[in-house]
Amino acid sequence: MTCRPIRKRSDEESLELYDKLLKNENNLLLGIYKYDGNNSKEIIGRVSLYDYNARNRSVELGYIIEPKCEGRGYVKTAVEETCRLLFESGSVNKIYAQTASFNMSSINLLLRIGFSIDARLREHHEYHGKLYDDYIFSLLASD
Repeated sequence: MTCRPIRKRSDEESLELYDKLLKNENNLLLGIYKYDGNNSKEIIGRVSLYDYNARNRSVELGYIIEPKCEGRGYVKTAVEETCRLLFESGSVNKIYAQTASFNMSSINLLLRIGFSIDARLREHHEYHGKLYDDYIFSLLASD
């Protein structure tokens, strides 16, 4: 996952958060689904687009997947397709993501897709009582 604050939430808190995110016209939540052979689908994660800036043609990317589905390529496929569609629309020039330095799976995913490291925010992310650096990545339409 990328680095929007993630914490355990009750079902009610989760619904309130999603309601708030969906009411903001600059955000978009996209489901990641796993299909079985019987045309049945299960939501296993999401790709989130935050803080769309029409003037700068930029948007922040986030993603999260059920732990049982990690490492199977679902997020990579979803993020690649999301980026492709955003760039093809012509309304986005830059997609950026922020992740903690301890989140190697997210760092490796972003690098594999072609994102570049733009910045390091020193001791920016508290996790289990320790401060970690964060990295900001970006992908440009011209990349």
